[in-house]
Amino acid sequence: MYHGLLSLKVEDENAPSMSNKRAKILVTSHGQRYFPAKTELPQTAKVMTQHFPGKQELSARKCTFGWTYHDNRCYYLSTKHKATWTAAARACKEMHQGNLVSVVSKQNMEWLWDFSGRRPFWIGLSDRITPGKWDWAGGEHVAFTNWKRGPPPALRKKGKNCVLVKRRGKWQVKNCKRGKPHYYMCSVR
Repeated sequence: MYHGLLSLKVEDENAPSMSNKRAKILVTSHGQRYFPAKTELPQTAKVMTQHFPGKQELSARKCTFGWTYHDNRCYYLSTKHKATWTAAARACKEMHQGNLVSVVSKQNMEWLWDFSGRRPFWIGLSDRITPGKWDWAGGEHVAFTNWKRGPPPALRKKGKNCVLVKRRGKWQVKNCKRGKPHYYMCSVR
């Protein structure tokens, strides 16, 4: 991934220098949080560049203002309002039409931890419905975990069914409705 400015040369698609090569070009405007979508530009405007030989049809879609695009999702980190897990999950659903974030891989967790400014935040993992059976708020399959000391036992203090990301991105079980409020992270596709 290239972060910076590129010189682009716009050519007529019928120009003799055009070939059938394709390039993948990511367009990001940090002011408006743009990300690529597969739609056509007018036939007279195809994007060409020295760094990415060939042509690529593209335009941009955007995340809601204040959200950040990463890996086919938009993310929102609440840093102005701290909440319990239950209040955070409700805010993600009702205010943002999303869910508390799901973590799908180690790389995803590393990105989320950096994105959070390395501060504790709620994620959408809980075993509120069936103790010991962990589920993501968004319904994704639990394929990755990052427990501080291994998976918590199914039988533990009542109410400790929700997950907070803490130091070095490690997960800890906390009370869903009571206790210290924390930042939280929402995501939408």
